[in-house]
Amino acid sequence: MNETYWKTTASKYPTLTDDIRCSCLVVGGGLCGVLTAYLLGKRGVDTVLIEKEHLGFGKTMGTTAKATVCHNMIYTRLEKSIGMEGARLYAEANLHGLRLLRELLLDDGAASRGDCQRSDFFLYSIYGERRIAAELRCMRECGILCSPINGRESRFELPLRIKSGILVKDQLQFPPLKAIHDIASRSNVGIYEETEAVSAIRSHAGYIVKTKNGQAIQASKVIVATNYPVLVPRNLSFIKLYRETSYAAALTGAPVLRSMYFGIDGGYAYRSHGSALIVSGERHRTSPVPNAADRLLEEAKAMFGEVTPLCSWSNNDCYTHDGIPYIGKTGDGLYIASGFNGWGMTNSASAALILSYLAVGENLPFAGIFSPSRNIIKSGGESLAHHISISAAGMAKNLTVPELTAADIRPGCAGIVSHNGKRTGAYRDNEGKLHLVSLKCPHLGCSIAWNPAAKTWDCPCHGSRFTPDGICISEPSTQNSCVEKTSAE
Repeated sequence: MNETYWKTTASKYPTLTDDIRCSCLVVGGGLCGVLTAYLLGKRGVDTVLIEKEHLGFGKTMGTTAKATVCHNMIYTRLEKSIGMEGARLYAEANLHGLRLLRELLLDDGAASRGDCQRSDFFLYSIYGERRIAAELRCMRECGILCSPINGRESRFELPLRIKSGILVKDQLQFPPLKAIHDIASRSNVGIYEETEAVSAIRSHAGYIVKTKNGQAIQASKVIVATNYPVLVPRNLSFIKLYRETSYAAALTGAPVLRSMYFGIDGGYAYRSHGSALIVSGERHRTSPVPNAADRLLEEAKAMFGEVTPLCSWSNNDCYTHDGIPYIGKTGDGLYIASGFNGWGMTNSASAALILSYLAVGENLPFAGIFSPSRNIIKSGGESLAHHISISAAGMAKNLTVPELTAADIRPGCAGIVSHNGKRTGAYRDNEGKLHLVSLKCPHLGCSIAWNPAAKTWDCPCHGSRFTPDGICISEPSTQNSCVEKTSAE
């Protein structure tokens, strides 16, 4: 698990070693950050992009890269919560984002052009005929060209008898890392890898961003295009956002699909790349769910017969309570893009368009509905209340006393044990070495839990993720989980 299909040779941009100045600093080298930097450079803005690892090695590497304006049942949801005009603006933003991706990745000079292709997208249901009909109506009212399908649709390639569905033509599928490297190579900006931002301090000329290695970047404006909005103090992101984990696998032995598919009944998605079938699904809140990755493979085998896994991985995405990403200004000269709700390709591109306009004092007509300062009580209040109750329950778990000890943990297994009088997370690797961590998440104190598929400790409250040794690999926590001493064993 967690050997992503897209992983490739890392890009080779330098690490920042000196203090520098720029007009605009973009933090985060995923698709959104690279696109934003590209657009700003194209406008002649003196721009620098920094990435703590390598370009695309964050959440973008875990995507299945289906670029479509069809985002599950989003348009009926938005019609109900913010009205049809709001739904139309969401659609307009994503249509512009899709157009930008087509222009960049299908351009005659694009290095990634051979691996990118226009593709139809099918949203389908085995049971929910009325739900599909309602979504079709909303999509059409939002200006999206789409058509209804049924079980007799000849272009529908999955071996399923569906009740109804929606066909959206001329969408896009591509290999995300290759696309990012291609766009970055054509951008007129400074790019620094293995350069992690740790703080942003307001100054008379904008912001001074400090890096983990001690460099200072003076920037008039800062755009935080990370999966979770780091560097943004006191914005209550841990309340406004929550994380969900999903699983994906690349398989051989299945038919090559020409189109992309998403089923609203079980949340499974399918697309092909080369001879590999990429299947994803089993989405759940960050709290670990047993056997989720195994069920994904069983679903693929039930549909396509004996398939062979090439690799499998999980991804930990940020979601908003109202289904709309946070894109825009959070402070004077500080901007964010986060909460793409599992549809990061077109949302990344629309975010890049919005941010590249806002950073030069301009605006786009659809930017307002994405504002990070919008009121989500009416449009996402039920989800917000559920999120708060989960957080409270996660903190209460710290009061329980486990019955197991470290000696009870077998090789390859993990559990919650009593160690030196404390609730402690224990994982014993296949060689028999014991790894102990504090179960108290450094972020806000929720009790973390073991994820057997990813072999990580995950926080069910706000989505932080830690290695078996307690190293933080996913925000909002910015600190490691304190590693317990193992000498007592």
